[in-house]
This record gives sequence, C-alpha cells and structure tokens, in this order.
Amino acid sequence: MSDVCGNRHLLSIGYDGSIERGAKAALVAAVENGSPIYVGWAFDSNSDGKDDIVHWHPAEFLSIYDEEIFTQTPRIEAQRPSNSPTNMNFREADTQWVGVIGTNGKLVGRSSDSSQAGERQVKSWWCKA
Repeated sequence: MSDVCGNRHLLSIGYDGSIERGAKAALVAAVENGSPIYVGWAFDSNSDGKDDIVHWHPAEFLSIYDEEIFTQTPRIEAQRPSNSPTNMNFREADTQWVGVIGTNGKLVGRSSDSSQAGERQVKSWWCKA
C-alpha cells in the first residue's frame, strides 16, 4: 500500500510505531484546520509480515496528545474473519466493539462483553478525506 490515498496521504505508521511515509506535523495541521480525515489500519496477527485485515473509516473524533494523534473507531457490531470460505462473520453474541488508534502504532480496543481493554500493534494510514 505504498501509494495509499494518492495526493491525500498525510502519514503512514509502521507496526513498530515508526513513520514510514509523511509527517505527523502534516496530520496535526490538517486536524487543526478542520480537514476531514480517513484512517486505515491493519494488523498482522500471525507475525508473517503480511497485513491480515485492513479496516478503513472516517476519523470523526480526533485527539492530539503529547505529539501523537489518536482517533476512536466507530462503535461496531463485533466481527471475525472466516477462512473457509473467505468471509467476515458476526460473533455469536450481540457484542459491540470500539477502539482507539494512535500514531504511536497502537490500537487499544474493548468489547461490550469485557471490562478489560486489549492492546495490539497496528500499522496505520492517515489521509485527507
């Protein structure tokens, strides 16, 4: 995804939290100017170096804190992938999920069926909408 977002690209963050392309200052300036932002994020759950799932959504709630930018995901009905056949299914129970994605390379997520939040490393792309 080296050309993700074309000329609307602002910032790409790697799994280790490093800047792969763009600049945080460009994202901060866009946020402070009121530009609509889209964020894409991926995780590599089996550590094979490939993105397992990529999600995209409008970054409607943005926070700038200590030189990092964070956005909450929309609250969604929890889903999980199925490999046979390739499909995306809802979890058995009626479960809501929400997360916070940051330019620090972390996703902190929580399901409505758990009081504990979980953290994982993610790759992310931040673009003007």
